[in-house]
Formats: sequence, C-alpha cells, structure tokens
Amino acid sequence: MFVSILSRSGRGRSVAARTDRVCLYLLFPGPAVVDQLLRELTEKVKALEEKYKKKILDLKMTGKFRTGQGKPGEVVCKIADEEKASLIVTGTRGLGKIRRTFLGSVSDYIIHHSHVPVLVCRHEHH
Repeated sequence: MFVSILSRSGRGRSVAARTDRVCLYLLFPGPAVVDQLLRELTEKVKALEEKYKKKILDLKMTGKFRTGQGKPGEVVCKIADEEKASLIVTGTRGLGKIRRTFLGSVSDYIIHHSHVPVLVCRHEHH
C-alpha cells in the first residue's frame, strides 16, 4: 500500500492511499477552513434563534431556545429531561420504512427513548 500526504496552504491536508485495486482520497480541512465553517454555523444558529424567539413573541407564548451537540434525537431527549418537559412535540419527514431504516429517524428515536409523552406531527402535503 502506498500513502502520500499532500499539503495545500490554507485549505488543509489531503491524504491519498493506493493499493493494487483501490484508490482512496480524503481531504482534511485546515484550521482556517474549520474556523470559517464554525463561524457560518454560529451565524445560522443565531438566525434560527432570532426567528423562533420572534415566533414565540408573536404568538404571545413563553419559551426558551436551547442548542446542543450530538445526535439530534439524543439531544432532544436530554434537553427534555433537563428542562423537565411534560411533552415533546416533533415533526416527521414521512420517510418510508426502508429509507427510515437506512437513514434513521429522529422522531422514531425520540418516541422510543423519551421519558415523557411524544406528539409526532406530519406535515400536510399540498
């Protein structure tokens, strides 16, 4: 097996591995790329937070915006426990059984792992 490490300034490191039958090429982003991605993600989260805070105020409701790191279903269940929620309301993409098996389902995870009741809402198709 042959392994080569290539460098690109500002873009990160690339690793190419070759055997007689397979060639594998992976890109490892450098610090500048990771910093940029984190900034963009932070901006998107802030925009979502503002959007939902406005919705809550417009509907004359009270609420809290929480974020977490990890698998979405696990994070939802953890935050529900921390906030002592009495109900979790979640949506579903309406995947078929086969797609859900391969892609996973956040709502399915929540239903099976939550310690509180879960209401799953399906989006009405137009």
